[in-house]
Amino acid sequence: MIHNYRTKKSYKDATNPDRVAVLQPDMKRVRAKQQQLTIERSIQAAEEEKIRIKKEREKKHIKTPTEERFEKRGGEGMRLGESNDDSGADLRRRR
Repeated sequence: MIHNYRTKKSYKDATNPDRVAVLQPDMKRVRAKQQQLTIERSIQAAEEEKIRIKKEREKKHIKTPTEERFEKRGGEGMRLGESNDDSGADLRRRR
């Protein structure tokens, strides 16, 4: 008896025109929110995939003897001819 009452009330509420008219914009809002979350997840997944591929590429990379020596000696400093500033740019232009 209670089940029948709840079923009839549920059906009545579900088919109520006033309620259904209000539900349509709510459904659109919820759907838009779901789509936004899906887009954010896909962007995050793409970034994670990029990072994973980069790590895998670095793992498979075979180092040259020069790179190995450079790392054994601490891996700091700069090679000859490499410079971040332009202090030697004037000298190079004059020659």
